[in-house]
This record gives sequence, structure tokens and C-alpha cells, in this order.
Amino acid sequence: MTCTELIPIVILLAYVFMILSIAIIGGRKNKAVVDFLLSNRSLGPVLLAFSYTTTYFSSAAFLGGGGMGFLLGFQWSTFLFFFHVLFAVLAWLLIAPKIKQFTDLSNSMTVSEFLGTRYSSRGLQLVSALVFIVFMEFYLISIFKGSGNILQVLLGIPYSQALLIVAVPALLYASIGGFRGNVVASLLQGVLMISSALVLMGGIMLRTGGLGNALLVLNEVRLSGWESGVSLLSFPGPVPSAVSAAGAALPYILSLTFAISFAQMTSPHMVVQFYAARDASVLRVGRAIAPILIAVFASAVFFAGPFGWAVITEPDLLRQCLANPDLVIPSIAVSIFGTGFGSILLVSILAAAMSTLAPICIMLSGSLLRDVVSAARPGASDRVLVLRFATVLFGAVPLLLALNPPDVIVGIVGVAFSAISSAFFAPLVGGLYLRRTSKLGATASVIAAASTCIVWQLKFYTASFVYPVIPGLVVGVLVYLAFNMKVTRNG
Repeated sequence: MTCTELIPIVILLAYVFMILSIAIIGGRKNKAVVDFLLSNRSLGPVLLAFSYTTTYFSSAAFLGGGGMGFLLGFQWSTFLFFFHVLFAVLAWLLIAPKIKQFTDLSNSMTVSEFLGTRYSSRGLQLVSALVFIVFMEFYLISIFKGSGNILQVLLGIPYSQALLIVAVPALLYASIGGFRGNVVASLLQGVLMISSALVLMGGIMLRTGGLGNALLVLNEVRLSGWESGVSLLSFPGPVPSAVSAAGAALPYILSLTFAISFAQMTSPHMVVQFYAARDASVLRVGRAIAPILIAVFASAVFFAGPFGWAVITEPDLLRQCLANPDLVIPSIAVSIFGTGFGSILLVSILAAAMSTLAPICIMLSGSLLRDVVSAARPGASDRVLVLRFATVLFGAVPLLLALNPPDVIVGIVGVAFSAISSAFFAPLVGGLYLRRTSKLGATASVIAAASTCIVWQLKFYTASFVYPVIPGLVVGVLVYLAFNMKVTRNG
């Protein structure tokens, strides 16, 4: 093995050693469930902002966000950036203060527990928890599969080994450190991810001679399927042939970028981050920090993708990137910096995957025990050891499914995020802002929104190219309001 081949392995091992050390140190303080799940509600603004940012940006954002920009141009990058910043601001302004106030008073530790308490409905708590658990497990398959595929290509190792490189460290530090260890690791991961993204964009500008010259280069390149690179700067710009034939470029771009970003507001694994704030003042400072972190990372990664056409010049590599856009960001990095920075980027991709996998598995374990199991065995939700085991279990199941996912699972993965975001929106916002509510309406809204997303994806998406989160939200809100109006009329 040459020195060049050893570099990424050494860097990977050093990174894994650091996060496991952080987990062991943080895990020593996990004496109670609230320590393991919420770091004893003691986070300051910087740690909370970094935890929020790194939990949201998985390897899919790092690779897919830029890769899709390579295919769809700046229309994709612009709308995705806009929606990310918009919903981050709205989440910290509208959701964070009220959810923190309520959950401190009720001692809730999961979003479903908040819903169950707010609506006085054990059924709503159970149904919403099952929706979160089932669909989030499918979503984790996509994280495992995406990060495994890219590590397989970059390291030249079997896919199964690549999966283990992602899964084993993430599940170890999640189960050992809990949320307390995870948020400290997220600071390291966030700095690494954002720094790598900024260096990448800076390298692109240096390679192309600045922004103005980079845009001139794009105007002159020849794209596969389009006449010139001018289309990358146009709206509507390049879209898949089926979308173009259906005349659905606008709904396709807007609904997809909306769906990816909207989860920041209502997905339980994001909302529960606010529970861990030390007090209201942390949220006031954090809402200034987190949107900036998100804006910096999103602008650097999402807008890097289209510039791949100006940086990647080898025809064979271009064809590979067109076939697998997840290769675009790593290919840009290696083309500009060589294997040295490529190794750093590799660790950044791994950090992005782990920083999402670990907290989700922790929160899934909390939801299982506090929202589902507690009905039959109340004492189980008070045992940290059981939470550690459940954390590993929730990572192991999608890991096994990711080894060879059946076609039906692949289809559900595509709708998982939409189902979760739309199912929780109306009950969550209504519970925070409405005085009179309907527990039956909230439960029906969760079921109707999730079901609509599944049916839409299977039956109507290919005809409209509107992503299922849109109909899911519409149906969920209408069902919620219909029941709520009946409660209001009845006094």
C-alpha cells in the first residue's frame, strides 16, 4: 500500500478516534433518561445551533445537493438555498420558543409525547410515534445507501465494508455518548463540514478565475442533452426528459426543493433539538447562529454543483457524474486539490452521514420507549441501558436492509421524509398556537397526511411530478381544520 493510499485511512481512523473519545467522555454524565435523550436540557446556543445544523445536513445534502445542481443548474441551487434558510428561520422563530416553553412545563422528551400531552390523547401519541419510527427507518436506509455507495467508489472497497465504516462508529458513539456526546461531536463535525464546503467553493473560484469568469466558462461548455451551458443559468433550466415532456419543470423544481427543506420545521428529529436548550435566552441567540451556519454550508455546497461543468473536463469522468451525480462534489474536489483534500472531503462526507444517523437513532429509541413501550411497561422508559440498546437496534435494522433493499423499500424511501413532515405539521402548529383543538382531528390529520403521501407517490407522482409533501400537507391541514371547526361550533 502506497503513502497516497494510506492518507485517507489514517485520516478516517483519526476522526473515528476523536468522536469515540468525545462519546466516552460525554457518556459518563448520562445518569438519567433526560441526560441521554436531551443532554439534561442544558445546551448553550453554539452547541445547539451546530447540533441542529449537522443533524439536518446528512451526506445526502453534501453529495445530492451539489450533484443535483450539476444536473439541474442554478435553478435547483437557488430554490434549495432559499427554502433551507427560510424554513430554518421559521423553525427557530415560530416553533422553538413555544415548544420549549410547553415541554419544560410538561416534561415531554419527544414530539409525540408533546402531542399526546397537548391533545390529551394516548392514541395520537402512539400513532404519531409509529409514523415517525416507521418512516424514519426507511429514511435511514437512504443515508446508509448513499454514504456506502460513495465510500465504495472513493475508497475502492466492497459496498458492505463501506456500510460498516459508516454504521459502526456512528452507532457506537450514539449509544455510548447519547445526545450529550452527540452534540459535542456535532461541533467538530459541523466545523469540518462547513470548512470543507468553503474550501471547495474557494477552490472552484480560484480554478476558474473568479465568479464572473466561471459563469463565462459555463456559457461556453456543451452539456449532455442541451445545447449549451447557458441553460444552467436559466429558469426553467434543464430537467429530466420525462419532466420536460410533461411540461412540469416548475412544479418539479419547486416541490422537490420545498420538500427537502420543509422538514426543518416539523420533522420530530429536528423539533426535539429545541427541547435541549438550557433556557429561552439560548433560543434567542441560537436563532441568529443556526440560520447563518445553514446559509453558509448550503450556499457553498448547493452552488458548487453547477460549476462542476467548468472544473471537470475529462469526458469519462463527466459521463460517470451524469450517471451518478453523487460523484460530482468528490470529483470537483479531487480535480482541484488532488487526493490530499479529497481525503478531508471523504471525512466530511462521513461526518455528515454520522451527524444525522446518530441523533436520529437516539431519538427513535426515545420515541419507542416513551411513546410506544411505556403504555405496557412504564418503567422501561426510565432505563438508560435500554435506550442504548434501542439506539443500536434502530441503526442495525436499516443497515441490514440497505445491504440489498427490495424495490418496494426503495419506493417508500422516496416518500419517507414527505410523510413525516406533512403528518406532523398541522397537529404540531395547531397544538402550539390554537386554544381549542380536536384530538380526533389531530390523529386523523397524521394518518391522512402520511397515507396521502404514499398514495400520491405510487399513483400520481409520475403524471404530475409534484412531490408528495405538497398534497400530504394540503390533505393533513384540511382534515385538521375540518375537525377543529366542528369542535369550535360545538363550543
